[in-house]
Amino acid sequence: MSMIETLSDENNSFLSRREIICDIRGLGGKLKKLEAVEMITKEFKLDGKIVIPIKLQNHTGQPKITGTFYIYDDEKLAREHVNPIIFARLDKAKTPKEEKKDDKTTDAEPAKADAEPAKADAEPAKADVSADKSNTKLQLLDTEGQFDTVNYTSYIERTGLHYDDPKLLKLCTGVSLNMESTGDVNVYVGSHDSTESSVTWEGPFVFNPDTGHKIDCLVTGRYLALKIESTDKIIWKLHAYEMKITTLGTN
Repeated sequence: MSMIETLSDENNSFLSRREIICDIRGLGGKLKKLEAVEMITKEFKLDGKIVIPIKLQNHTGQPKITGTFYIYDDEKLAREHVNPIIFARLDKAKTPKEEKKDDKTTDAEPAKADAEPAKADAEPAKADVSADKSNTKLQLLDTEGQFDTVNYTSYIERTGLHYDDPKLLKLCTGVSLNMESTGDVNVYVGSHDSTESSVTWEGPFVFNPDTGHKIDCLVTGRYLALKIESTDKIIWKLHAYEMKITTLGTN
């Protein structure tokens, strides 16, 4: 009997990736992410693919782990879509193995005695611009999601979406989002009758790109709107979105 039981195996064409959720039995609390990648690659015959362990969840009192894996054909695309923290942890986990290989192969050549001495009059290294105090707050803003140690509200908003015919009523039943984030964001979908009128918002719909790729909603209007917002200490980036629209007529 296989140690791996598939719970879900879907092809996400919008994000150009395969998404697998499965139970791995008999290894509760003992499975490392790189080991999980090797098992999934072998089980699903994914040699040559980019397999990313998004989540490994242990179950109290049960010797199993539920894993979520994203499979890409293109590593560059994967790095654009997936939380960079996940890649950083994977790269860090791979480093010790690579160092051991280097140790075995490096009976490096001894330094040459006649190596050219460093020039005493070499030009001193120029100070890194990032050390400039005037840039400090900008760097903290980008890397910590805070300004002067206080969380700030970040958002993007698009209004006046009439999809080529402002006279027709539209029904939005969902929004697919291609984005990366280090935490949850709030998604709002709105409607208004004209470009001059205020937007009526529905939401928030809590969204995390590591666990899903769309939100469901029911919003009707001649003009539609979309807003993504965060008030937490996170970093996020939107690549693309797609609203699922049905036209209803003029009344």
